[in-house]
Amino acid sequence: MQQLHGQYARKFNDRYSCTGHLFDGRYGSVLMKSDRQLLAALRYIALNPVKAGLCRRPHDYAWSSHAATLDGRAPRFLNRERLFWHLGGFGGSPQDHYAELIDHGPEYDFPVTKGSDPLQG
Repeated sequence: MQQLHGQYARKFNDRYSCTGHLFDGRYGSVLMKSDRQLLAALRYIALNPVKAGLCRRPHDYAWSSHAATLDGRAPRFLNRERLFWHLGGFGGSPQDHYAELIDHGPEYDFPVTKGSDPLQG
């Protein structure tokens, strides 16, 4: 792998007039400590291709699970049910809550129709 990465990095750097490592660090993970962090991460992932200028709307990016999450044509490996279970605590349609989250951000005022607000614990 080191040889493959080295060759690829050399060609990439030559092509784009860059220097240095392309694969600089190891994969990192962060423990989600709150529901608000999870919601912010969901939105970040869906909007990342838009911010990178790869598409105009997250629904348009072919390599994202966003469109499949919304339209129900998800591949077997995409666990929509687990995501919707988390958003289902707000009552109403979890699919609609997901769409609103992406459109309006984690500060979206989820309507609470069941007992307590899931974001408050």
